[in-house]
Amino acid sequence: MNTIIPKYALSLQSAITQLAQSHPLPQLTEKPIFDAPSTLDTLLKSGFDSLNLDDLSLDKNLFFNAIITDVLNSYMETYLDEKDSSEAPSAPTTTNAESTYLHHLLLVLDVSLALGNHFSVMSCPMQTLNTILLTCCPTDFAVNQFGRVFFSEAGRQRRLAITLNKPLVGKARPGSTLLQIGNNMIPKLFNEFEENDYFSARLRFFVQNSIDVADKLSLDYDWRLNSLDGLYTGYSKTRGWPSRRSLSASSTTSKHIFVSYMAISLWITSFKSPEDMGKELATLFNRQRNGTNILDELSRLVKSLAILGRRNHKKTPKSNDKPAEYECDWILDADEFALQLKRRDSLNSLLFQILIILDYMLQFNLKNIESTMKKVQLKNSKCKRPSMFNGYFTSDAFRQNLEKLKADVLQLLDVHDQRLMNHILEDTEAVWRSMKLQQFSHPDIKQIQSLSESKKRKYEEYLKDCNENPFEKKKAYFHEMGVPRLSRAWKSKTGLAHIKEGMSDEKELLESYKDELYMAEGKVEEKRQEVQKSEGLENSAEVKEELEGEIRDKNLINWKMLRLSRSRGGWTAELQTN
Repeated sequence: MNTIIPKYALSLQSAITQLAQSHPLPQLTEKPIFDAPSTLDTLLKSGFDSLNLDDLSLDKNLFFNAIITDVLNSYMETYLDEKDSSEAPSAPTTTNAESTYLHHLLLVLDVSLALGNHFSVMSCPMQTLNTILLTCCPTDFAVNQFGRVFFSEAGRQRRLAITLNKPLVGKARPGSTLLQIGNNMIPKLFNEFEENDYFSARLRFFVQNSIDVADKLSLDYDWRLNSLDGLYTGYSKTRGWPSRRSLSASSTTSKHIFVSYMAISLWITSFKSPEDMGKELATLFNRQRNGTNILDELSRLVKSLAILGRRNHKKTPKSNDKPAEYECDWILDADEFALQLKRRDSLNSLLFQILIILDYMLQFNLKNIESTMKKVQLKNSKCKRPSMFNGYFTSDAFRQNLEKLKADVLQLLDVHDQRLMNHILEDTEAVWRSMKLQQFSHPDIKQIQSLSESKKRKYEEYLKDCNENPFEKKKAYFHEMGVPRLSRAWKSKTGLAHIKEGMSDEKELLESYKDELYMAEGKVEEKRQEVQKSEGLENSAEVKEELEGEIRDKNLINWKMLRLSRSRGGWTAELQTN
């Protein structure tokens, strides 16, 4: 076994060298080669055709991971050596070293996919990706080089192959390896850099959309709303929220927005279940009830926000454009609400809420319900329509009105925020809804509770069991020196008196601080003279940094001395002399 892994590692490295000549880096970034017939032929001709997995005394997963890790380690050492020696004139540039290293990493990843498919080692590609991102790639290289190729649109086929076309199960391999990548990579990325944010977002999206959660999601609970019993109703009375009747032609746009927004909040939080909301929507939209309803309030709100958005784009003083930040309650009154609307982030939060409300209401349209259930039943034919969809509306006119309002709200956002919300609504929310519906066909909740009751042990039975089967006590710890107490067995003094004896005298310590401060001040003066002499020279920046370091050391010693002096009652005297 000590010779077989290096043997096949050399064979694999030879095959990768041949593939690198026939498939340059630009070709690999545009299209992966793991499913190309030439890739498997090259691997088999390099020595893998004689490989018999039955003769191995090692697990095949461990075997392939070992040879791929060996190859990756050799490429990593070569890359680091080239990077360290890149300062020499004859050495290759760092750009060439990075492109060669990226070329090798992509080839190893595609080769692991080809080997995994041929030898039925399905966890090998995911483990290879784990090794590349967490071991072989520095953070900046993973973000700027490997991540751009791997998370590109051209690399979608490679990502699907690694995740086995997205049937990964949560809390089980290879899903656990994928979660390990996310948990280790994302905390290393600093939010100050834009490329780190892009990489982090793509990695999160890759992890979340590759795992089909199939554990206990929604097996115990039906669809529920966050019950805010009387919260908004109570605040509407205590905070003095204005009503629609109190508005006039002279009322400000922000006041109109506040009235509409609070009316929508009161309407949404008045239902006990999503089913009740669906029935209310069916009543409003199918029968076309006269008078003010939720759709009218949404229309007014969107129109007022459009007017406010046009005003905010005009040239206004900076004080009006972005007010100073201040702490406010979660539930705002009219004045606080108007002030917050002047902040772009607060206005975006309001627009996001409206978009989610409109998208949620559109789910109760019969066509959308049938389309959603049809997609879910392709995966799970036993899935039934949940009770929350018993109430629905069929009016195409109202559906078109909601979609128009949704499009109008999106137009009020910036381009980047539009893309973000489209992704949330079309991808994230749709995936969550699909998972929720797939897991919805569960037994009755009372039946689940009855199953758990039978497994509970009564207190009397527990005592009886303890009396019949007494616990065996562990034997006392034995040592040739006796009971293992530190003060007796090992003769270690651990008392407070011994600790006080080891403390140095405060006067001597204060004098030593004064001597150190005197020496530190001398070093600072020497560095200041060096800075004056080195002005205009190449090493002036280094000398200034050294001066700042000496000043920091001096200030630290001074702070220690003053703190000790203060504890001895000599704070004022030391402060005056220093």
